[in-house]
Amino acid sequence: SQNESSFNLSRRWWFAIASASVIGGIFQGVQILRKDRESSGLEQSFEDLAGVSIEGRWQHRPDGYHSGLAISLMGFSSASMLGKTVRLEFTRNSGVTPVAVFFRHPSGFGSVVLDAYRRGLGGIEVVDGETLIESLSAFPFEIEDGRRYLLEVRIEEESILVSVDGVLKQDLHISDKRLTIAEDWKWDEEKIGDFSLVVGVYKNSSTIHSVRVRSVESD
Repeated sequence: SQNESSFNLSRRWWFAIASASVIGGIFQGVQILRKDRESSGLEQSFEDLAGVSIEGRWQHRPDGYHSGLAISLMGFSSASMLGKTVRLEFTRNSGVTPVAVFFRHPSGFGSVVLDAYRRGLGGIEVVDGETLIESLSAFPFEIEDGRRYLLEVRIEEESILVSVDGVLKQDLHISDKRLTIAEDWKWDEEKIGDFSLVVGVYKNSSTIHSVRVRSVESD
């Protein structure tokens, strides 16, 4: 009958739609699993580094290294950082001053700071003698106390790339430039010794949760 034909047609359409939904769900699940595996592989390519106190009173707790309120420096590696991506996870617990990553480079010892000079500035701190205050490449960045951040610094011979929480903030060409450390850090080469990677906290209470590196080729 006409009603039976309509019913059978509707049923066939329902099965077709249901089957498509199931197949689509399986495909989506495979894609998600594949992305998870790729993400896991990238995470595993990072090498976790242990810190050694250079300056300040650091405390090692379950959630990371806690700085004192003086200038605090901690060394993490003596290996070359050229061709590496450095990943720093940190929380500034209280204060209004910066957190920084220092690295040895053919152009000099450089630093990337966040929330500097009480002006909410971020980027490579000193290039050719100019600080972030004079630099046109500085980006605005104020650290929110109590929030966990991920700072990544990709160190190449001709350029430095800076990202925060996965967002590219600075890509600076430095092949013909000179990198130095700002005087405020009271940088002492004898204390730094052979370290090529140092994390700094400028007179605030911060927690360094992890410092990790991997080859740029893995990015």
